[in-house]
Amino acid sequence: MTLAEYWMPYLISQIVFLFLLFASLRWFALGRLLWIIIFLAAAIFNFCTASTQPEAYVMYAEGALLPFYKNFILGDFARHPGFYVKPIAVGQIFVGLLLTGRTRLFKLGCFGGVVFLVAITPLGVGAALPATLFGAMALALLWRRGTEQTIFHILRRKKP
Repeated sequence: MTLAEYWMPYLISQIVFLFLLFASLRWFALGRLLWIIIFLAAAIFNFCTASTQPEAYVMYAEGALLPFYKNFILGDFARHPGFYVKPIAVGQIFVGLLLTGRTRLFKLGCFGGVVFLVAITPLGVGAALPATLFGAMALALLWRRGTEQTIFHILRRKKP
């Protein structure tokens, strides 16, 4: 997976994640809602892909920036990609659901999202680096702000 091959999705990822950073800074509720949607959609996509085409994830080894990541992907991961990706998808579901919560649950979701995005950053182009770092910053901004309300309460609130 090289930048020359994937320049358009890579560029779109940069734009989307920069927008998420801006939205998380400027419009808390919108930023939060978008992150919930992204994590839940990514979980569904990853679980379905891991179930039907698990070998698709092995291509991420090519762009890995750290030898450890590359060796792991080409080693045991390549023999059982679904075994590794499905639990990641479950983790993404947890992050998305935790982001709907309030106070500690919300902050735990932000923390989980930051950890996930930082953990995939060494996949390089495959993770759309530096977009993952923009995303981690956006979630850190949301975490810092915190909330006493669930996303459902915020969405039901009537504006004067």
